[in-house]
Amino acid sequence: MRLNLGRAILAACVFAGVATGAAAEPAFFAARDADTTIYLFGTIHYAQCDVPMPPGAAPIVAKRAATAAGCIDWMSDAVEAALAEADELWIETADITDDALLLGLVGELGYLPDGQRLTDLMPETELRTLAAMAGPAIEAALPQLDTMQPWMVSTVLGVATIMNGGASAQEGVDLTLTRLAGERDIPVLGFETAELQVRLLANDPLDLQVADLRSAAVLLNHGIDIAALTLWTFQRMWEFWLAGDLDAVAAMTLGTDEDFFERYEEELAAMFDLDKREIAAIDRETRALYRGLGDPAERAVAAYDRIFAARNRSWIAGINDLLARPGTFFVAVGAGHLSGDAAVQVLLEREGVAIERLQ
Repeated sequence: MRLNLGRAILAACVFAGVATGAAAEPAFFAARDADTTIYLFGTIHYAQCDVPMPPGAAPIVAKRAATAAGCIDWMSDAVEAALAEADELWIETADITDDALLLGLVGELGYLPDGQRLTDLMPETELRTLAAMAGPAIEAALPQLDTMQPWMVSTVLGVATIMNGGASAQEGVDLTLTRLAGERDIPVLGFETAELQVRLLANDPLDLQVADLRSAAVLLNHGIDIAALTLWTFQRMWEFWLAGDLDAVAAMTLGTDEDFFERYEEELAAMFDLDKREIAAIDRETRALYRGLGDPAERAVAAYDRIFAARNRSWIAGINDLLARPGTFFVAVGAGHLSGDAAVQVLLEREGVAIERLQ
């Protein structure tokens, strides 16, 4: 499941370096014409807080109002100044904080038909093991998980795991920018709706969703700590994002699981004490789960197009509308949308828009 539950041991070392003084420079661009400036900022939706620190290290101290105490400070002078001069803030979806709307969508799309159980589609032992991995609260909710669509179970387990590791949605970059814009009376608008985003998550065929969920159980059965793997992946993404390394973000998020394991094979093998024979067994068992569900590379391409490229193309029309207006606009979308061949800034450049990378 691209290890939606997947990818911590290195995290303390990785984030100790970031937290104690390395400059934060997430990818940040400007598109300009004669009378318009559009700032384009790649975000990450959960903040990294409660970061593991080496013994004797000073606690993380927030240097700006944008960053809560105990969270990684990501706001640079350039980003802060650009937001201050913006006439409007544009994010992926402006209604993502509408809890009633989201609950309604989850109720509609997140559950199996009445009478059907997830354990009709996969072994109960696998679901129970996955729930236990995410902590006692999730394990106690096993009867509720058993009524959910597999994509919803993957989401619940993944979010619970990273939040157990210190991630914060409320301090996420998008919501922080939205809060700061509100304090400055800057209008906040969205390119799409929360409904579209939830439907994207729920879009895969049921048998593919089940295979995604069961692939995590394969790792658990081979002694791999999925909670540690998930947290490690999240923290690695934060490292890449803070450095503005869009190539690494693309490699982490846009490829197949095979690409991921090949790229990080030595690191993962050392972390989980795996030898090549066990890695081969994991690969073999995972392939069996997806047999008949299409070529993995083709699935990865289709997923990239649906989740990133197609949405980027739809946003270009809105960005062009902004370029037709005089003023300054701050556009903040997930860093994955600034990665790959169909990245937002790449599409704009193909249309002749001048793009400058600011950090």
